[in-house]
Amino acid sequence: MKKHFLLIALAAAIAASSCSKEKNDDPTPEPTIDPTPTGEFTQKLNYTDANQIIYNPDMGFFSSKLVTVTPDGVTNKESVIKKITKPAGRFSGTYNKDDNFDILLLKIDISAFSSRNGGKEEKLTDKALSDIAEILASFKGTGKTAFVQFAYDPDYDGKKTTNSKGEEVYADVEPKDFNLLLDHVSQIVSVVKPYQQYITAIRCGMVGPYGEMHSTIFAGDKDGRECGYIAEIIERFADAMQQEGVDLPLLVRQPRFMYSYLNLTGKTDYKTATPDLTGKNHIFGFFNDGYLGSDSDLGTFRKKDREGEIRFMSYFTANTPYGGEITRSSDKSEIPLWLSDLEGSVKEMFTIHLSFLNIGYKAEVFEALSETGFKDETAFLYLFKHLGYRYVLTNSEIEPKGNTAEIRLQYRNDGFANMPFHRKKVLSVIVQTESGDAIEIPTKQAFTNAPSGTSDPTSIALTVSTENLAAGRYTIYLKVSDTDGSYPVQFANDLWNNGLKANKIGEIEL
Repeated sequence: MKKHFLLIALAAAIAASSCSKEKNDDPTPEPTIDPTPTGEFTQKLNYTDANQIIYNPDMGFFSSKLVTVTPDGVTNKESVIKKITKPAGRFSGTYNKDDNFDILLLKIDISAFSSRNGGKEEKLTDKALSDIAEILASFKGTGKTAFVQFAYDPDYDGKKTTNSKGEEVYADVEPKDFNLLLDHVSQIVSVVKPYQQYITAIRCGMVGPYGEMHSTIFAGDKDGRECGYIAEIIERFADAMQQEGVDLPLLVRQPRFMYSYLNLTGKTDYKTATPDLTGKNHIFGFFNDGYLGSDSDLGTFRKKDREGEIRFMSYFTANTPYGGEITRSSDKSEIPLWLSDLEGSVKEMFTIHLSFLNIGYKAEVFEALSETGFKDETAFLYLFKHLGYRYVLTNSEIEPKGNTAEIRLQYRNDGFANMPFHRKKVLSVIVQTESGDAIEIPTKQAFTNAPSGTSDPTSIALTVSTENLAAGRYTIYLKVSDTDGSYPVQFANDLWNNGLKANKIGEIEL
């Protein structure tokens, strides 16, 4: 039977708690429900991880699309929008570098605004900005999200030149006027602002080949400050985002850039430092396009202390998405970590909170992982299933109480990572009749993340009104989504209702 969805504004008495409940200093606090299971109303459900691939927002594999910007607008706007609005593919069992998943990296080429590339050094034009805005707006309703990255490298092709010694080197491609680059950053933040819901993160980028923040004059020191240009780019992004009210993860390429930004450069503080993540600092994270290619991740870690730098980075990546391109060194004698120490690499993935990988880069790596056994399946499948967060319902109780129902839930996170800080998910309860009709009861209760890397469950409890429901038997679902119902989250149990975009949590007789 066709399902009918009735969104009704029932007065839901909501109360929440978790394993680490904080004191409420409100003089008239709302009554709370103890989320501890009673054992009397446990639902007959499968509380195990079904070990299936699931697709959730802001995590998993991503592909990329070049966006070419000129003063006259985006030259390939139609093809970019077509890529965005094309339905995402779903993994069929074999690695395919051309699979189209739910995250898309927009590699936005603004090289036309640098005189080093033959362009005119000017601010991004209104037409350029309006076309970028149209592209971001096209994510609406697709279920997809974007990484956005701006850079001056023409076609993101690693432009090269010959130096005075006759050596082939990466060319400087950025504007000669560094202040203009900073103005571009402010414009980027402004154009992104209305479309924050569709964005997983901003990759700081801007300078260097491929926007990877190296091999350029602006990767050097400035006024005695190590990586000073990049530190100022980070500062401009952070300041502009704070001023504009853009609350998104900002990912940089290497930990040493954060040392400079936090004034830890030249010291060994990173080995013991607990970074200050208050204020605007909470937005920072990292992207790693040399991931597991060598012990230093192809120069990502400069200190020859991978463990120490991973530790430092993990403070940030606990709440921001982390990942990039898993690769191997061009030096054939250097064995990549994913090959030499797969078990140790996977253990580290839980520490660094791995969320995403580029499906279209280094096919031979994924092909090798597809032929490597790990935990009773292929390493590729294991990675795919554990990228990002992976919530597993471990207990559900639904207790009828007069004209209400008290719901107590416990769940853990089997994934490498946590939900990014900017995803403010809310809960709604969907009550489905035996005939298939469904009533969605919205609540204002925020979803509580279950921390990755621990088997300890997170507990929540809520009360919903059943006063307006007729006598009968109902199936109860929990929907975890953005406030407008988009970007729903699927648990890893075999409890998902794709039509309702919600997870079954039990049944109730009224």
